[in-house]
Amino acid sequence: MALHHYHGTVLQLQRAPPSLDFDLEQLTMRDFFWAMGAAVTRQNQVPCGNGAQTLALVPIWDMCNHAPGAVTTCYDVDLKRLEATAMRAFAPGEPVEICYGRRPNLELLLYSGFALQDNPYNSTVVDLDQICMSRYPDDPLMRMKRMVIEKFGEALGFKNGL
Repeated sequence: MALHHYHGTVLQLQRAPPSLDFDLEQLTMRDFFWAMGAAVTRQNQVPCGNGAQTLALVPIWDMCNHAPGAVTTCYDVDLKRLEATAMRAFAPGEPVEICYGRRPNLELLLYSGFALQDNPYNSTVVDLDQICMSRYPDDPLMRMKRMVIEKFGEALGFKNGL
């Protein structure tokens, strides 16, 4: 898919008017993928009218690092603008941080290009049926264990029982 985007971009640039003055020899595939990665990991979903949303690069927000905490960025519907409030007081020269949301490391890695060592929102999906049945296929108490997990699983941190 990314290769398709690269070739599409090259074709568009080949058809661009001479006034664009762009040297196609300068657009290497490596540079294109770097630019795509930079754009994709910095995009934000923002309202664009009639309840619809679109992806956009938001100046300044893309310069802020992520820190777990309360989300302090929003769209003010009445004022029709994006807003960001500081999570805490920052000293001069200190990097400003905002919370990208309650995202596990998999989402942070896929959509933002990094993962946190101690992510309080980290999670892992585990298929207990597969684990239990493959490791203990003849367990006579398996039916009872499954009922306990179905009944108390959410309180124990399991989503949707098994």
